Amino acid sequence: MTFDPALPPIALAVLFVAILALRAVTLRSATRAGRWGVLRWTATTGALLLVVLAAARPGVDAAAEGAEADAGAAAANVFFVVDVSADSAITDAGGSTRMSVIRKDIEDLIAAHEGARFGVITFTSRPAVRWPLSADAWSLRPFVDSLTPATGPGAAADQANAAAAANVLRYQLIAARQRYPQAQELVYYFGSGAAQSTVPQSEFSAETIDGGAVLGYAGGAGADRLRAIADQLG
Repeated sequence: MTFDPALPPIALAVLFVAILALRAVTLRSATRAGRWGVLRWTATTGALLLVVLAAARPGVDAAAEGAEADAGAAAANVFFVVDVSADSAITDAGGSTRMSVIRKDIEDLIAAHEGARFGVITFTSRPAVRWPLSADAWSLRPFVDSLTPATGPGAAADQANAAAAANVLRYQLIAARQRYPQAQELVYYFGSGAAQSTVPQSEFSAETIDGGAVLGYAGGAGADRLRAIADQLG
C-alpha cells in the first residue's frame, strides 16, 4: 500500500491525536446519555478519523498489483477429462472402484498444480463441461469428491465413447488460450478406454497442449485405446 498525503504527515499525525483528545473529553457526557449516546459518539469519532485517513490518500502499489496480475495470467490452465460411464463403477483388485481412484488422482493433481486454473469435462457417450475453468481450487475439491458414475442408457459401458470430449476440450482450450495467452495448457485424461463399447469412437486432435497425462484404469483393449488417445493428444 502507498500513501500520497494531502498535508504533511506530521500535520496529519497532530490532527489525528487532537481529534482523539477532543473526543475523549466528550466521552463521559456521551456515556451518561446511555446506549444511543455512546453509539452517536462512536459514529462521530469514527467519521472524523476516516476524514484524516482519507487525507493520507492511501492507494495500491500499481507495480505490485501489475506483477500479481501478470503472475495470475501466466498460471497454468489444467483440464481434467473424466470418464463417468458405467466402466468407472467397476471394482478392481484391491476393492476400490475406478471412480474412487480417479477422484484421489484428481485431488493429488490439484495439490500438485497449486495456483493453477482448473476445468472439468466429464463424458459417457456424450461430454459435459462440469466445472468451467476457474482458479477456485477450494470449491473444486468438494465437487471432485461428489463425482460419481453416471446412470442411464447413455452411460452404459457398451455406449461409451472414449473420446466423446474431443470437440468440447478443443473449444475449451481455444477459449482459454484467447483469455490467457501466457498460460501453459495441461490436459489430464482419466478413463478405462471404453473396452466394452460397441459404438464408433471419436478421436482427439492434438491442440498443441503443453503437457499432461493419460491415466488409465483398465487393461487389454482398453489400454490399447488409452495409448491411442495419448498419441492423439501428443
